Amino acid sequence: MDDAGNMTIFDFDDSQYFWFSHDIAMCLFYVVPHDCVMQEDLDNAGLFLKHFMTGYRRENQLEQRWVYEIPTFLALREMDLYIAIHRSVNLNDPDPWCASFMKNRKEKILGGVPYVNLDFRQF
Repeated sequence: MDDAGNMTIFDFDDSQYFWFSHDIAMCLFYVVPHDCVMQEDLDNAGLFLKHFMTGYRRENQLEQRWVYEIPTFLALREMDLYIAIHRSVNLNDPDPWCASFMKNRKEKILGGVPYVNLDFRQF
């Protein structure tokens, strides 16, 4: 609490010490639509990641092999959310965000469908 009596709340729910590739994947995960398959969405995802990585590399060094792991961390986040939603949400009456995310999610995960199907060698 500050001197004026204002309180600041931090949500540490996803706070963790992890690989830098995971941090990048998390940014990409939340910038793309839940069903990122339309060419326009993929182009926007690629443009975002291109500019994000340009800025990132001004401040940090990241070996290319770790960029190639971004899809692994996207899949990890996808499965983590799938589990969390099953645990915490009434799937008979989900909010719009959860309903959108969960649409065909089980089949996508089991089928190995990439969350964002980009050629990460270009980044």
